[in-house]
Amino acid sequence: MCGVVGGLRLVAPMEHSYSESCENSITGEIITQLLKGLSNRGHESVGLVMKSSNDISFIKRDTGTVSDFINSYGASIDSFLDPITLKDFIGHIRYATSSGTKVDNKSSETNNIHPLFVDSDNYSLILAENGQTHFDTRCIQDECIGGYHIPGTLNRHDATNDTSFKGMQLLDILENSNGSKRSFHEILTSGLDTLYDETFDNGMFSTLGQIKDKMSGHSYFFVMRDGGRPLYQFDIDGFRIFCSESSAITDIMQNLEINLDAKNIHQFPSGGIRVYDLDSGSSVGWIKETKPLCFFEYAYLMNQGTYLSDNDHNLVKVDDIRAGLGAQTLIEHQDILNLLLNDDDCILSSVPNSGLSYTKNFKNMFGIDDTQAITRNANYDYRTFIASDDPLVRFTKANDKFNISRDVEGKKVVILDDSLVRYNVAAVINSKLRKMGAEEVYYLFATPPIISPCYGGINTYRKDLAVTIIEKQILAENKRPLKKITAKAIGADYYGVGAHKDFEEALKSFEHDPIMMDYLGGPVKTDGVGFLSIAGLNYVFDAFNLPPTAQCCVTGKYPYKFDGIEDWSYIHSNGYNESIRPKMIAQSITNI
Repeated sequence: MCGVVGGLRLVAPMEHSYSESCENSITGEIITQLLKGLSNRGHESVGLVMKSSNDISFIKRDTGTVSDFINSYGASIDSFLDPITLKDFIGHIRYATSSGTKVDNKSSETNNIHPLFVDSDNYSLILAENGQTHFDTRCIQDECIGGYHIPGTLNRHDATNDTSFKGMQLLDILENSNGSKRSFHEILTSGLDTLYDETFDNGMFSTLGQIKDKMSGHSYFFVMRDGGRPLYQFDIDGFRIFCSESSAITDIMQNLEINLDAKNIHQFPSGGIRVYDLDSGSSVGWIKETKPLCFFEYAYLMNQGTYLSDNDHNLVKVDDIRAGLGAQTLIEHQDILNLLLNDDDCILSSVPNSGLSYTKNFKNMFGIDDTQAITRNANYDYRTFIASDDPLVRFTKANDKFNISRDVEGKKVVILDDSLVRYNVAAVINSKLRKMGAEEVYYLFATPPIISPCYGGINTYRKDLAVTIIEKQILAENKRPLKKITAKAIGADYYGVGAHKDFEEALKSFEHDPIMMDYLGGPVKTDGVGFLSIAGLNYVFDAFNLPPTAQCCVTGKYPYKFDGIEDWSYIHSNGYNESIRPKMIAQSITNI
């Protein structure tokens, strides 16, 4: 999970631009506001590259949060933009997946902070990506150097992650086409089309890039999105801006007093590629094969203020979708609902910040208040979920991040959270409530159980999932295995209400790994657990008239492949591939 932002100066005002002039009005405040709007998508590093109309460059890349970056470089951004006309820019907020942000052993340079720079004999490329694309079979890892290269082609070893390797793939394609009688524009558009085809089955991505022909000095800006990760566009004062979160754009719109309307914000089309000539202002775009958006974007990743387009191109707020998921979860668990309605000693609390959206309609629908008994330490401006791969670090972060802010002694406490992945935050909060005197603790999760890994932008490994630990625990105790919990065992009855009762029952007596139990002072029991069903998930999505979503981690069925995947052949042979990659209706691409 990362965030990308970028933009280019248009030669003439476009249909939805809000100024009759093309003079530069992209200020440092606007750039930093866009970066701030992506801060929920990563905390490990930030990068920004800006280029002026006379080819002067601003390049800053550093570890840390968006706040850290702005504190360090905000004044430099302002001073760079003050005397020049901005031509284009690319920014990135990073949550590392396939490779760390740490420096390598040979250099003090932070190799993996986007935007990334890749060079060949004839071309220089700047690239930033949200998502993950897996290395193809041409890639060989050089363990001594710590990088990757394509044998017999560029012979470079500086591709330290999936995005820089993807850049190498593109330059390899372009170099192999160099010398033909085609123009650079023709070579580039053909090369991007080929790159899309080569990487489509290997992950999920939204990509921004700028490429320069070293011989002619000609530069192009390009955008690619396969559909699995979000990307929005907005025209303002002669500038076209692309961003992973529409909330970053709407904040700017409110500051400029622009009325929010579907015409003002576009989702960049799933399967879309568009190439902009930075000198002439002309552009060309086309539609390729597409993937559905990852459902976890709705449930957790996106900012709650982001807007989506439904099937009829109306705007739907993520906050409202989550409220629907929360209500459906409570409806599906009548025993817990009745407890909240009929027991004066039973209270409800969401887990901040993402959980707040899920309970926002409970007062009107059920007459139940969210007491917000759980609060978050203001010093933690990033998500515990992505804090570290080290379990002890995750437990410590969760413990430091959350506080119990009201008296819970003798109370029955129902906690509502967005999801259960590794059972770190849930166990820590449960332990805190018990130590504060809570008599009973119940947990509701407003998404189905996470049963399979993700390699499409959030690296969650099966070995770390709560379901994996529980399966091992049950087998070690010579009990029967869980029903319908692995991807291979999923049948039609897995999707309905009540399908996860076996898993929910097992979680009540869940004993975490020894590190966690030692940290908490022993196992933490839960009095009741409930998950939203997959049927309920899709019922809510249908109620909001949303397009189909990819539900890989809760079904084990993937629209991309990776090492160790179980169901790639199953997807193709059973027609699942067609259902999750709907054919694009013939359409005009003038608004891409």
